Amino acid sequence: MYAKQGTHAYAQVDLHSKVAGATPHQLITMLFEGAHSAIVRARLYFENGNIAKRGEMISKAINIIDNGLRSALDHEKGQQIARDLGDAANLLI
Repeated sequence: MYAKQGTHAYAQVDLHSKVAGATPHQLITMLFEGAHSAIVRARLYFENGNIAKRGEMISKAINIIDNGLRSALDHEKGQQIARDLGDAANLLI
């Protein structure tokens, strides 16, 4: 039990360190990877019949897409690409 908590705490510190030193491009990549990972895990939980965990992973992916990726779009600089990405995010959510 303590080893699991220690590993989780270490992973959180590592994540915070990566985020603090990341470029904007790296942050977007990390968000995308997190959303993708949550979607893959949701599919695995569904296949194993764990509907509750599937729901958690879908919610996590939606949160990352909505509050992370979509909020990072710069419609002024990105113009058409930002609109297209925003529209794609709407289809996912």
